Amino acid sequence: MIRFFLLTSVLFTITACINQKSTENNPSSPNNGFEIQEKTIHTNPSILSLQAYALVDYCHKNNSMYAYNFKEHAIDVLDLNNDTVSQYIKLEPEGPNGIMRDIRKLQVYAPDTIIIYDFAAIKMINNNGTINFKIELPENGWNRIDRNTRSNISDFKIDFNNSSILYPIKNKEQNEIIEYNFENKKITNHFKLNNPVNNGYYGYMDFPNVKFYQNLIIYNYPFEADIYILDRINNSTRKITPKSKFTDYKTPKYEGNSDEDLNWYGAENYYHSPLYFLPGKDCFVQFTLGASSYDKSHNIDKAYHDRPIYIMTFDKNLNVIGEFEISRHKYNTFAGGFPLYDSMAFFQDNMLNKQNPEDITFDFISPI
Repeated sequence: MIRFFLLTSVLFTITACINQKSTENNPSSPNNGFEIQEKTIHTNPSILSLQAYALVDYCHKNNSMYAYNFKEHAIDVLDLNNDTVSQYIKLEPEGPNGIMRDIRKLQVYAPDTIIIYDFAAIKMINNNGTINFKIELPENGWNRIDRNTRSNISDFKIDFNNSSILYPIKNKEQNEIIEYNFENKKITNHFKLNNPVNNGYYGYMDFPNVKFYQNLIIYNYPFEADIYILDRINNSTRKITPKSKFTDYKTPKYEGNSDEDLNWYGAENYYHSPLYFLPGKDCFVQFTLGASSYDKSHNIDKAYHDRPIYIMTFDKNLNVIGEFEISRHKYNTFAGGFPLYDSMAFFQDNMLNKQNPEDITFDFISPI
């Protein structure tokens, strides 16, 4: 009875975060195909906030970004209406409401319905950090739910009506999407993902990025331009290969032999993100981290912050609309971009360009 009540509550709140556009835009180079609105969030003296966050999700209902603060093991709520860190949700590392520090994914359905994957389980918490529901995934391969711009960015999709969850795994050499019924604790379906066109070792980029849109599973390998669209209804897959004016079709294979070589390999090559859907624009967006212009005579951290960021936009049928580069040495390249309602958010936090440590500043970058 308790579980039924919780799931029923979720069904009502899951649609609550839907209908809010971003505030007034400040056009920047509209002929380049995008507009920029800068936003500054004033930090709260009682909360030790970060300059940039690697794990963020956006809630439309209260127009806020929920960001994982790894230093405090907490979720900072960045209120975009009042330009402040309005709340600090402390997470317990152990006990009945325990959430491990190894958080890989964050989804916000409503201000009091927050879902976290902490590598141990998928846990639903309220805005006080209390766990209301938990999904323990079966041991069936290597779960690849993650948010890392050096390896892969992959999501999960929960269907509360049917008590099921879709999520990516790697089982031996095969990448798959598992459909798991968490009420009956049974795997109900497997969707095999195509292997990359280019075989070989590409450093940490060994897994596909995965996003879910309606009945589609959209995935790509970070080291090549191909994008795959798997239709779950008929289990068919099509592939598109968008041509970029900034990047090559594929990244060269890794041929180093040391940890230093492996770390530099990431800085010296491309990383393609997954495709993010922006409902306010009815389009998809992909960002690509380009190759640093710095060589090994430079500090490696500076080399990563030197990487350019390119954005490609697609219509809802996945036809390319446009491509542009955003300002260099301005944004945190480790964090990458985060989808909002009608724009992507990029934190202004780059060691090659000093920022005001008192504030959290980022840009909303919106395709025209």
